[in-house]
Amino acid sequence: MLRAKYMTQRTGSEVVDLLNARRQMRGERLVEYARSLREIGERGDVGEDWLVNAFLKGMSSNEGATHV
Repeated sequence: MLRAKYMTQRTGSEVVDLLNARRQMRGERLVEYARSLREIGERGDVGEDWLVNAFLKGMSSNEGATHV
């Protein structure tokens, strides 16, 4: 409820840009990285496929991304 009231809504293209710019940081667990992407996705209207693609693209381990 508070997020809806106080959080700035962005256009779909702005959210996609933010998702594409987000990368898994060194030492960041995958759960934390995924949570961060979900929070970005809540700022606008983007589909789950954008979140999945951003997750795989931004993983620090290319080998790990192929196994996910």
